[in-house]
Amino acid sequence: NHPFIVISQNQEVEVLGTVFGITNYLDENSNTNPQTGYSLNKLQIEQDLNSIASENFFPICLRFATIFGVYSRMRFDVVINMLTGMALTEKKIKLNSDGQAWRPNLYIEDACKAIEHAINYEKRIDDNKILILNVGRDDNNIKIIDIAQIIKKLLPGTSVQFISKTNQDSSNQLFLDRKIKEGKDSRTYKVLFNNFEKKFGKICFYNIEQGVEKMIEDLTKINFEKNIFRNKKFYRLQYLENLYDKKLINENLKWIN
Repeated sequence: NHPFIVISQNQEVEVLGTVFGITNYLDENSNTNPQTGYSLNKLQIEQDLNSIASENFFPICLRFATIFGVYSRMRFDVVINMLTGMALTEKKIKLNSDGQAWRPNLYIEDACKAIEHAINYEKRIDDNKILILNVGRDDNNIKIIDIAQIIKKLLPGTSVQFISKTNQDSSNQLFLDRKIKEGKDSRTYKVLFNNFEKKFGKICFYNIEQGVEKMIEDLTKINFEKNIFRNKKFYRLQYLENLYDKKLINENLKWIN
């Protein structure tokens, strides 16, 4: 009997929505406050799995922090990836908000290790319930403005700017976040990760600066350029909207034959 693994990421654009959506430090037992239908759906999946969990079916739900780094199905619509891409290709970091929202963050290699450990977990779950674990590092809870400053330090000559109502030129459209109102991002949250470490030991070794350094190294190796960074296929919502506008998918996101 091996566990059934569910990835319930609290990722940024996921930042489409987090499970929590509130500002105190939160653990797996904290009250939830989904901010969008997307995050509500993740919570409903956890609840449904819990209702059918048994001694022979024990799902493990991994609530990842916002994952960053270079990976095969790359996304630049998550905060650290986006800001690092901006700095590398334009020497500018453009923030949608005032940067005061908190985000937990997780480097991609640490996320992979977490999945591996969960797959190999053979202990029974107490009371035939699902096991929900936040995955990340406590010290990787950080404000977006501070993430920008870390990247700026690693890439000297980079400036930090704010996309205001008076600065919404066409070149910024790919980066605009419709969830942010008047420079404020209500999706701010800090998460505790000690329960995962109690179960599996310490496996999240990259802090934000170390992860960004590795990301810069990886992108530099592939001659990362502006035309790659601005390709819509790396921005989930914009890519789906583009497919819909071209009548390639319908309102249910299904391909049109």
